[in-house]
Amino acid sequence: KRVPLFTLAMRSRVLQLTSVVLVAAGICATIAAWRSESSALSHPAIRPSVQRPKLGFVGAKERPSRLPNREKTVIRRMNVMDMGKVPAAIIAIQSLGLVGATVTGALAKRRRDEIHELNEKLRSINSELRSRETALIEKEAVLHYIEKQQYEKAREENEEKISSEEQSLLALIEDGKTDVKSDNLERGIEKFSMAVDKADGLGNSRYAVTGRRELSAAYKKSGELQKALDLLIEAIDKTDSSEEAMHSKVALYGEIADLYTDMGDLKQASEYYDKWIIGM
Repeated sequence: KRVPLFTLAMRSRVLQLTSVVLVAAGICATIAAWRSESSALSHPAIRPSVQRPKLGFVGAKERPSRLPNREKTVIRRMNVMDMGKVPAAIIAIQSLGLVGATVTGALAKRRRDEIHELNEKLRSINSELRSRETALIEKEAVLHYIEKQQYEKAREENEEKISSEEQSLLALIEDGKTDVKSDNLERGIEKFSMAVDKADGLGNSRYAVTGRRELSAAYKKSGELQKALDLLIEAIDKTDSSEEAMHSKVALYGEIADLYTDMGDLKQASEYYDKWIIGM
């Protein structure tokens, strides 16, 4: 299924919130490092010694220390080394948090810019389609009567011009559409594939393009987006230079752009939306 622009925007917001959390973690780590350093400086093992006057009775002997001076020095050095390990670990965590926040923030910004650019192009396409729809409604209001009178005659003439091979191709495609509508995707894909092979063998570019478009739609419905994309790209190569084929080619650009959007490749989707706008 197509991923809505709202979902893409929410993913960008999640990346931004992740970067904020990482920055907050870095700030907390900095505060913790500062507190740890303060407590380390106040530790008795590294506190500078101050010679204070000794009070006592006259003639009293100095009480010997419990530990020799050498053992005190060893204990003091060990305490200083242990206290120095804590800030180093916190600084490492802080560095990782800042690097992660920077990378996550850059990815979020790029994703947000891509979504904004794609949204602007879709707005342009919708505006163009609305203006064309209005023009077509006015044109149909004028030509409705003429088209209604000539429809039956034109249909009979077209049926006479279609050869037996083309009729069999058309029957395969119509049967495949019926199967896909009834969610029988395997049979629909099989019939569309037969129509494509037959059209290629006859050199009929019109039905070769039509068959690939229908086969692509069936693969898209089944979730095989890459196969659907490959078929649409093949269909572009099969289009000729006629006016009808050019209109079909423009429609293919729009379908390819939609598929790239579904696959999350917004850069490629933007390029094909540009081609669609130019072709329109």
